[in-house]
Amino acid sequence: MRFPKLTNPRLPRKRRGNALIVVFSLTSLLGFSALTVDHGMIRVTHAQLQNAVDAAAYGGAVYLDRTNDGLSAAVNGAVRIGNTNTTSFGTYQLTSSDVKIGYYDEQWNFTEVTDFNTTEPELVTSVQVASAIPDITAVMSRIFLFERLQTSASAAVVRLALGGEDVSGTCYLQLAVDDCEYLDFAGSGNNPPPTLFYFSNSNQDNVGWGDPFTNPNTNQIMSSFNDQCAQGEVTIDDSMNVSNGQNNSALSYIGDILNGEGSVAPEPWPTDDIGPVPPITESPNYISTGRPRDRGYQGFVENPNWGNTIQGPVALVDVGDCGGNPQFNGSMDITGFTWGIIYDGDSQGGNKNMVMQLDFLTEHDVGGDVGDGYGNITGLNPPVSVP
Repeated sequence: MRFPKLTNPRLPRKRRGNALIVVFSLTSLLGFSALTVDHGMIRVTHAQLQNAVDAAAYGGAVYLDRTNDGLSAAVNGAVRIGNTNTTSFGTYQLTSSDVKIGYYDEQWNFTEVTDFNTTEPELVTSVQVASAIPDITAVMSRIFLFERLQTSASAAVVRLALGGEDVSGTCYLQLAVDDCEYLDFAGSGNNPPPTLFYFSNSNQDNVGWGDPFTNPNTNQIMSSFNDQCAQGEVTIDDSMNVSNGQNNSALSYIGDILNGEGSVAPEPWPTDDIGPVPPITESPNYISTGRPRDRGYQGFVENPNWGNTIQGPVALVDVGDCGGNPQFNGSMDITGFTWGIIYDGDSQGGNKNMVMQLDFLTEHDVGGDVGDGYGNITGLNPPVSVP
């Protein structure tokens, strides 16, 4: 008896098919591995490059000070600061051609300024930085003949408040405000809300009387509301003598001015700059104390005079630890200036306070009725924000 052979003539073709499946599977697996490895490398490199151009744009904006020298300093500073950063894969080198300075209009259209001898350096408020790493050596993608990979990043910074007098001032109200409370607002592009500022001997101070040359006294404080430019020039990093004394005479004099009974006329609320004056029942007197006028709170201002203000530069001072309870007494360093708008307060009983809106975002002419030609005063030095 003869037995048939246990063979299948189609079996070799199946083996060839299995081999092709294995080849395609390995190719796909290698492809996904290449994508995973190199994509992760690109993501890390891009993040590091983005950090570098962010730092460059922020660092360059610090130098914009309304002068022609500040324009070239902004470009050089951006290059220098950006190049202090490194990346893990691939290299970059910022040059001045990677940095643009200029300004945005209200629709955020950017206009570049290339003339560093421009007659209007005060217009330049913005720094743009862009860079690329075009030559990153591939790790796995080389299998598929991709020898080089690339990435790029850009950043733009706008100095929301800059002015020729943002580092010094010859006109100011003799007030000192804790800079800790307002740093976040200055960088976010928002003004802080109207605030109840209170003078106290406890640890609840958030304002003090200030004088850079001597300890504040009643006559000097009252004089500063008559002539803001009489004290002499002060500069950031100068020391200011600060007192939290409950000065009834000075506070009462503020009330006289707001009611049109002082030696100088009050100014109207700046609606065009910061919007309408807060309604009486929604003023910080109500919000902060829980005592609206019809339940016992007696503010300075009589209702017909609501909207009268005293306006002027106010010094921001370093009170130390931002998380502590500042004591507004002693010598404190001036860290900047902002525009203060006083519009109410109290000097009766235990209420030794005033209500003030601080405006970081609008440039105000310093002087007006108290003297002209002193330039502008604006916010912290330097407030910056990414648009």
